[in-house]
Amino acid sequence: MGGFVVFPDGRAWAPNNRTYDEGIEHVAAVLNQRTDDRALAAWLLDQRISVVGVGSIDLRELTPTNQSRLLDAIEAAFAVHDMPETIDWYRDRETGFQLLSHMAKEYRCGQPPDQLNPNMRALIPPRGHQAGPGWDAQTR
Repeated sequence: MGGFVVFPDGRAWAPNNRTYDEGIEHVAAVLNQRTDDRALAAWLLDQRISVVGVGSIDLRELTPTNQSRLLDAIEAAFAVHDMPETIDWYRDRETGFQLLSHMAKEYRCGQPPDQLNPNMRALIPPRGHQAGPGWDAQTR
């Protein structure tokens, strides 16, 4: 069983445990480069499977600012330029990382989520929770 990164449109990246944790670490390293993003990076590292058992990050539960920052960091960590039409998303970790970045780009471009959701059979419905840093400064 792996962890999940759920995008605001319900598509989800769900790799194996090792790929999930390594992916989270790469994204957190990008966030740690900016002082304003360090709290988000620390929270993100706390979501690793090696820390919590079952890793799950639902971008819909983050503040709007943190959603944007996390999407930026995902794209920066695993820059994808040209993706082949057919690809085996399960081949290796690097391909899994590329999928995460490609999913972020597809979400931001407004592409229908069911066109790129290879790890899941269906979209994940929102839970309506709040997670991550920054909610204290926002109106609940």
